[in-house]
Amino acid sequence: ICQIAIMGEFDLGQILRNVKQAQQERALAYAAWEQAFTALDCKRQDDADFAKASQSTQQILQKSSMHVMRQISILNSTREYNSWAKTLQALQRWEKAKFELTVKRVLTRITIAQGGGDGQLLVQELKMRQDLAEVIEEINSICQEIEFELHDNI
Repeated sequence: ICQIAIMGEFDLGQILRNVKQAQQERALAYAAWEQAFTALDCKRQDDADFAKASQSTQQILQKSSMHVMRQISILNSTREYNSWAKTLQALQRWEKAKFELTVKRVLTRITIAQGGGDGQLLVQELKMRQDLAEVIEEINSICQEIEFELHDNI
């Protein structure tokens, strides 16, 4: 992590760039996980490979989450940036919801792929997809706020 405090002042731009980087790492991890699931679903890889990809994704997401939490901690130490701390806490909550929904959706898709695809499971998967889209919309909204702030900070 770059030096954030400069003579008692905080570099909000650097903190937000750190968060942006964490979000990019999360996006890449989710993309790799989806690719691994697709390979599993198409029978191009086995369960062990998918399990490794899942574990790797979870580790990256945990690391990114801890990184963002450190940024929140820095922001919480000053009144001036408290609103940004709250915004980033909301981002963390949305990211947690995204992870939980993604896990449920993957498990449901595996059940469907293994022949357990009754109508009710398909409806559940569709609902999860809709919920996930709403969560991603909230995450993207916060990421846009970060981008606007970074653009204004330049």
